[in-house]
Amino acid sequence: MHGRQGFILFFLLLTLSSCASKKLLQADCHSCTSEDKEWQDFPFASLTGSWRGSLEFTKNEAGKPKRVKNEKRAELRFISASVFMSARPGVACQSIPAEAVVLNGLLWGDTKAKVFDAFVPDEDGLVAYGRLSFEKMNGQEVCQFQRLGRVMGTNRLGLPIASFSETKSARALASVTGESEVSVEFLRFAPGTVKKLAFAGDSRAPAATEEKEKPPLMIRVVRVQTMPPAAKGRGSWTATEESLYRLWKVE
Repeated sequence: MHGRQGFILFFLLLTLSSCASKKLLQADCHSCTSEDKEWQDFPFASLTGSWRGSLEFTKNEAGKPKRVKNEKRAELRFISASVFMSARPGVACQSIPAEAVVLNGLLWGDTKAKVFDAFVPDEDGLVAYGRLSFEKMNGQEVCQFQRLGRVMGTNRLGLPIASFSETKSARALASVTGESEVSVEFLRFAPGTVKKLAFAGDSRAPAATEEKEKPPLMIRVVRVQTMPPAAKGRGSWTATEESLYRLWKVE
């Protein structure tokens, strides 16, 4: 009996020591978290340009036996904030630094809104993910960066991830009290393998099998719609939605 207790104690000490590291990518540290991702640790500048590929959307609703799944063509264009704002002369914008990266479109949500996804270095040199929006104030158009969630941490692949709650009135830290939980996660980005590719017609991937199997950029957005806390308890959900982007550089 004492031998078994000693083994359990040794295992707990080993787990705690492995989780002392700030890095999430540990084979024996699945419960560790990391929110110290620095701007210079990820080659955001390499994202700039046009990307093309596919968007795979999957929805799973509680109480329904089948998942809804569809796929369509996707095109994203990442632009440095300095270039993005130079196309908007006269617009006042002090909330986003020139070295930030703006996505000319949205990874999730209403694509008709005058809003843009943005990755921004914050005052501590960490990565903040959020939305850049424009509105009229005192007759002048101004921009505002709304940060979503905490700074971007790292997933088990060592790539950026941000989690937050979406509510009717505001967006806050991820919590069961939100109407839906959202995570924006990079699953793959290999800038060393990126090269401009030609697509035939309306195809969603390059013709070459070798290129098709390894898209250099993959982004996943997961949204879990939750029940009110008092309705069915913690962890109750009504639907999960997953958007998976597989992208290749085209410009």
